Amino acid sequence: MKKYLIDIIPLQGSHNSSQIINQILLTLKKFNINDRVISLTTDNRSNMVACSRDLTIELDRKFSNLSFKHYHYAAHIINLTVKAGLKCVDSVIIKLQLMIKIMRTLFKSKN
Repeated sequence: MKKYLIDIIPLQGSHNSSQIINQILLTLKKFNINDRVISLTTDNRSNMVACSRDLTIELDRKFSNLSFKHYHYAAHIINLTVKAGLKCVDSVIIKLQLMIKIMRTLFKSKN
């Protein structure tokens, strides 16, 4: 099995599920691979999750493509997790920076 990036499609206006699906289906038709696509990899935005759900139904309806899968882009998930984790430790880091500043001031005043 080979993996290919088929296209990068700039979308104008709203990025809703139906607009994204229409563009994907046009691209699949352009390359004549409507019945051979087995997966879509996206971030976790609600419009992309809806798009994948609806695209799965559409591909099954038109091409009996029951093997189609949606994969979530792991790097995006990791990025969101790290950002959320950093928010949790932000206040601790600020407190530590303040403590170090006070300790330096005290140390300088004793010398």
